[in-house]
Amino acid sequence: FRWAAGAVATRALLVDFSDGNGKVGTLVPVADLINHHVRAPLASPTYNASAKCVELLAIAPVPAGAQLRLYYGPLSAWELLLQYGFLDEDSLDQEAVRFDVEPPDPEEGDPTGDQAALQKAVLLACGRYTSTHHLSVARPCPPRLVGALRLCFLGAEDITS
Repeated sequence: FRWAAGAVATRALLVDFSDGNGKVGTLVPVADLINHHVRAPLASPTYNASAKCVELLAIAPVPAGAQLRLYYGPLSAWELLLQYGFLDEDSLDQEAVRFDVEPPDPEEGDPTGDQAALQKAVLLACGRYTSTHHLSVARPCPPRLVGALRLCFLGAEDITS
């Protein structure tokens, strides 16, 4: 069962049927063999309701003998890996990972812990040190991230001084 589920999941193209359910994994015979490229001459698959079919439309000329490539959509590296089973190495240097920084929970029994956690959260919310950060190859450690991490790990006595 796992093999079959994996085969279907990595062969299905994401298609929006305009029915309010968003993009749905759809098996499109032969189209699942077309490789992805960010500058592909074929646009992301679309559903043509009047013809009741999935269409792959050329948005650029395709020279005779050239490999036909399909743009799977604006997907991040992890989405490509999860949905289609591969990574697009050409776009990895532009990939960014988003994560949120928040103060650790106060230690149990620490009477100043709750107050310190509240003060840290307020300082993060004020905007000097943002709580959401993006890391990428081009910018591995934004300066505000360092400040936010320092703030999160200050002791209660350091916040008031």
